[in-house]
Amino acid sequence: MDDQAVIEALNQGQFKQYITDFPAEALQDQGHVVMLPHLGGNTVEALSKSANLTVKNMRDFLETGVIRASVNFPTADLSFSSPNRLTVFFKSRASLWNDVSSILNRYHVPILEMISNTKGDYGYMLVNINLVANNVTTDQKNQLINELKAVTGTLRVRILDNLNA
Repeated sequence: MDDQAVIEALNQGQFKQYITDFPAEALQDQGHVVMLPHLGGNTVEALSKSANLTVKNMRDFLETGVIRASVNFPTADLSFSSPNRLTVFFKSRASLWNDVSSILNRYHVPILEMISNTKGDYGYMLVNINLVANNVTTDQKNQLINELKAVTGTLRVRILDNLNA
């Protein structure tokens, strides 16, 4: 809201009263301004919904790697429609995807879908893969993870199994 426009409208009689729950300093001494506390986010209902959403988003991250509504991570939301999913948190650099896809190709791991997003200097990618298709063993999976962790700029790597597949 343009506080000066509100003051002018009140002074010109364009409206009789202004009620706000964002008490700006310029409005504090105005006679026809009613200032209320901004409490909408502190109701039992709002706090309950916020807590439930936080739990759901954390569960989605832990189980599927999806990130929604994060303050410090980039958003990455991709349907988990494959047997496995690779998640990579990384320091942004132009050729990182080339390095990741090259390693996956070396292990003959099909890349089914992917999404990558950045926030500031950091990025996050979700890659739907299929380790089952080429019978990737546990040892090969661990080697694959170690090679991905060794890629310059990689900060965290996970391979998730789709529990609903």
